[in-house]
Amino acid sequence: MKKMMILCAVISLPAFSAETMPFSDAEVLAYLKPSSEDVFSNAVTVMVKNDAEASLQKNITKHGTKLTPFTVKEVAKEFDKNEITATEKYKDRPIRIKGVVNKIGLDALDRGVITISGGGSFAGNLVASVDKTSEWVRESSKGNTVDLMCKISGYVMLNVAAMCESSLIYTQALVKKEYGLQDVFSLPRNKFSAIFAYTIKVNEKEIAESCSKPDDNCFKKIMNVMDETKKPDSRFVSWMSKLPE
Repeated sequence: MKKMMILCAVISLPAFSAETMPFSDAEVLAYLKPSSEDVFSNAVTVMVKNDAEASLQKNITKHGTKLTPFTVKEVAKEFDKNEITATEKYKDRPIRIKGVVNKIGLDALDRGVITISGGGSFAGNLVASVDKTSEWVRESSKGNTVDLMCKISGYVMLNVAAMCESSLIYTQALVKKEYGLQDVFSLPRNKFSAIFAYTIKVNEKEIAESCSKPDDNCFKKIMNVMDETKKPDSRFVSWMSKLPE
């Protein structure tokens, strides 16, 4: 998203006089509404995925949310040492855990469960409740290394219990929230989402074919057209100037 943020900064520079009458919200909706919701949605998907992958590599989002990974052994050791303080530390706090799958199965209620090895045979592991219908769960196998975002729910029979999701899926949702993006076009609520919608709208003929699917071709095409994006109507810029970053 770095290139989009630079474009946002450039376009946000005052290019209108004090007398410029800003667009109304209704006029902005008409000005930005994409011809194809599918192309807009695919553009959001590829840009968010790219940013999420970069955030996971750097262990932090561009907005400063830390994504530092822990090992199961580290977390289990804290619970073994003092369950009370460990529970207080991790309660209601999503944490990123990387580890090796020891077992994939179902619990007594037919819910998906993945056990991540912490080094012990029957203790010191992470027992993760997961959505058994998720693609990443169904594609996982014993011995695979997984990258998860988990909410610790307790310490049961010397194993850490948690609700977990793929770190990539979690971070994609986080990135959308931080940038104010949605899969379906709506009135932008911050400068970044406004510039994103404008960029897709003004270049939609150029990106339509490449963004018929949310793949690398779509991402590359969007990155290329950003350099050629023309300045927007000054009335739109005036309207956008009142939005938060």
